[in-house]
Amino acid sequence: MDRPIQIDMFMDTPSVVEDGKEVFFLQGMRTIPSGRHVRLAEIEIKQNAVGLWMWACSCYGKKGGFCYGVSEKWGNFALSRTEALTKATIELARRASKSLTYDEQDRVRNWLGGLF
Repeated sequence: MDRPIQIDMFMDTPSVVEDGKEVFFLQGMRTIPSGRHVRLAEIEIKQNAVGLWMWACSCYGKKGGFCYGVSEKWGNFALSRTEALTKATIELARRASKSLTYDEQDRVRNWLGGLF
């Protein structure tokens, strides 16, 4: 069943602006085997020089993870900030299920507003 995406869910989500990009993240850090400190889930958005919005997402759970930074080289473009957040949310929801335990999936699902 398709459910509407709740973009307003990010209103109470910690967000920071760094290097011109907006970063939304789920509270809490963990240390991965390499010694790096990472967040369970994170979304980055940024507007490029011609006005298109780009997005990236990252996820690290007990079963593994993935990450990439917002960049034109990935080809993730949207016409608006809302569209970029929507597409990032869909991608994170789709990809996170492979890297997270059921408990971690519940945390991310709640953060994303029950999307997946």
